[in-house]
Amino acid sequence: MTNTTGRKTQRRSPKEGSTFRRKDRPGWRGELAYVDALGKRRRVVVSGATEEEARDKLNRERERLRIGLAGKAEAGTVGEWLFRWLPAYQASVRPSTYLVAEQYVRAYLVPALGRI
Repeated sequence: MTNTTGRKTQRRSPKEGSTFRRKDRPGWRGELAYVDALGKRRRVVVSGATEEEARDKLNRERERLRIGLAGKAEAGTVGEWLFRWLPAYQASVRPSTYLVAEQYVRAYLVPALGRI
């Protein structure tokens, strides 16, 4: 891709986020946009002293999003959240691990904490 000055620019892959030097103070900032479970567009912002530190933090946030742990808490109960979390967790673990987690959620967590 070429910008208006004729120089080639690099594009990041989708959902990779971006890092850039802060203008207001020393350091680097990273941003990652995503769409939450309700379809609302959200953004995660991290900062670090170096570009590598900001990129590492961004990678950790991306991983949290992938397994369904990041993002602001939506209105609802703990039980509702657990049942929304289970499919994301299932994609990241072995089937036997998922079955154990699902049994704990169903048998112990939802009866004890589900209404909160």
